[in-house]
Amino acid sequence: MFELRSKCGTILFVLLCFFLSGVHAESERTDYNKYYQFPFSMAVEYQAISPFGAYGADFNIFEASAAFRIPLPGLPSVQPMLQLGIGQYDSRNYLGDGDKWDFTQVFGGLGAVYAQRFSSDFEVGLGLSGGYSQAFFAGLETAKTYTIPYLYAELFGSLALDPSYNMSIEIKPRLKYQSALPPEGVVLNDFDGLVMGVGVSINYRFGEDPDSAASLIRSLKFGHIRLPAVFAAMQSYYVKKPAGTFTITNKEDQPIEDLEISFFQSALMDAPTSCFSIDELAPGETIEIPVFASFNEKVFLAEGITPYTGELIASYEYGSRPVEQRQTISFDLHDKTALTWDDERKVAAFITPADSALRNYTSYIRQTVKEEALPGYNSRVQDAVNIFNALTVIGCIYQSDPTSPFTSVQSNLEAVDSVSLPRDTLKRITGDCDDLTVLYCSLLETVGIETAYITVPGHIYAAFNTKLPSSKYMELHPSRDLMINLDGEIWVPVEITLIGVSTFNEAWKKGASEWLAWDKEPEKRGFTLTHEAQTVFRPVGLKESDLGLQYGNPQALVDLISKDINLIRTESIAFYKDRASSRGKKQDYNRLGVAYSRFSDYASAETVFNKAVRQDKNYIPALVNLANIETLRGREDQSLGIYYNILETMENTGKDNSAVYGKILLNIARIEYNTGEIKSAGENFKRAEVLAPDDSLAFSYIAGADEGVRASQSDYSNNLLFIDDEE
Repeated sequence: MFELRSKCGTILFVLLCFFLSGVHAESERTDYNKYYQFPFSMAVEYQAISPFGAYGADFNIFEASAAFRIPLPGLPSVQPMLQLGIGQYDSRNYLGDGDKWDFTQVFGGLGAVYAQRFSSDFEVGLGLSGGYSQAFFAGLETAKTYTIPYLYAELFGSLALDPSYNMSIEIKPRLKYQSALPPEGVVLNDFDGLVMGVGVSINYRFGEDPDSAASLIRSLKFGHIRLPAVFAAMQSYYVKKPAGTFTITNKEDQPIEDLEISFFQSALMDAPTSCFSIDELAPGETIEIPVFASFNEKVFLAEGITPYTGELIASYEYGSRPVEQRQTISFDLHDKTALTWDDERKVAAFITPADSALRNYTSYIRQTVKEEALPGYNSRVQDAVNIFNALTVIGCIYQSDPTSPFTSVQSNLEAVDSVSLPRDTLKRITGDCDDLTVLYCSLLETVGIETAYITVPGHIYAAFNTKLPSSKYMELHPSRDLMINLDGEIWVPVEITLIGVSTFNEAWKKGASEWLAWDKEPEKRGFTLTHEAQTVFRPVGLKESDLGLQYGNPQALVDLISKDINLIRTESIAFYKDRASSRGKKQDYNRLGVAYSRFSDYASAETVFNKAVRQDKNYIPALVNLANIETLRGREDQSLGIYYNILETMENTGKDNSAVYGKILLNIARIEYNTGEIKSAGENFKRAEVLAPDDSLAFSYIAGADEGVRASQSDYSNNLLFIDDEE
């Protein structure tokens, strides 16, 4: 008897541990309780019982019962229970009185079981019940049967194996306490107290197996599935913008809950992409769902057009049962060179400044021509000239696409066009207008120049930001018609089809004329900023490798660049020279001198600045600019002397609060910074910042310098301020 109690206690303890661990893990796994819930179950049970106290003799005690459980619909783990049964106490010898203490006990009770299911075929439960019983003693007195009522309560556990949905076999240890309620005058409490038993029950559970073919739930109807061609170049786009759409309809007469929709393509995704979720879909309701897709890098390995079949996955609850429903969806994947022209921003996905092959190429270009750089002319225009001519040197030329020319695909929004990646165009050294545009923009972006692309009917070409305020357009060229003013900054258009056959100067003029040609119909031309478009269409992924490029003859590149810059110089100087010759004013000579300085012709600049000073020896712009020439020639001591004399003159004439005064202070601070006079440079910068705040922005590095730290010699072109006229 002791051994039985020990085993029962161990079993109950183990069951309790299983029960508690199951409650903790419930939120972390599939809810098998809901999935395998049943409406009603009926069980038969047999168990042997052992009392904790002695009855005065050995008894064989057993119970047979029937139990009925009805799980709660919303919480199937909780199962109210009704139990009816009969027990038999059979004494082998009780005080030498034979079988007179044998009795039968009929009982009935109510209770509840908490059952935790860990898999389709294993569950653990813990229950509590109580009830009423009648014990019938037939042998206590001759011709009289005593009926003694009892109350009882019991705690039990269950360890269940479920070979099928409808059948369950349970091992059930239990502790039971009973107490007699004998009639008045009868004392019979011999069988009061605690007993323990271990039983076996067989349960039949009504309902339909959710794993059977007949019970598969298909509450959703998929319809109007539209997933047109998918483009590898748009990889980043499909994460936030749909690649297609489809509809779902709830076919049932009750709502679907906790609906989640995802899309998965095993070959191209690391995990399903979430598309949509909703707490409840009403009966008969139809909604349209977007198809989002988070493709991995393997999408860029596709060549040509590849058919794929993915899956739409719907997870939901119907009738408190978890359901997963899948629908296949087919699509064609186009490789990373393909796109359609329904959104011109897509072109930005092919502009790839992070490509190391492009960075190596532009680094070579800069190193080759660094000695030819003009300190006073806009560095961004010079970089654009350099890259344009470098492409010419390696033999890059425009060639129309014979299969899908831009003129035909631009107007057909569904037509699939092919745009080569810049590295491929650079290696092939031919391309149509879209190929050369993305190549040129990519190379400019590689050296930090902001780009855009212009579309007009039948054509696309490049543009770049000079970062020069629109009011200073004459620092680039005297013709305003050559520039595009965008948000107060000057942009330069470049006709890229002239690469290899003409000069940058001609490409600039041709690009400007194509822009102006649509002035009366501006809606027919587009201007797309690369960086803005790439917030939606990020650059395509690259498997980088050495292109093995031959960069061409360095001297040929230098010669072409010199020719191009000289054309711009000639046109600019001619404009100012004609004005100075015809009007002969000091202001015109000063502007002519500034133009000469811009193109590093310091001797000619000095000559015309002196002409202006001979007309007016106190003409401050020309005096400042003469000091700047000394700075550019490396004679800082002489230029500082001139600057300080000018400042003294301005102080004496009450002009020490002007913007010109501030510009002179900035020029002085710049020299001091480059010669290690950091403290004095900082003080002059602070004074100048108040008088010339816009110009001071280019000198902000002075304010953050540590005293006593000598800077490396800076490029004078970045922030030496010439004065065009009195300000």
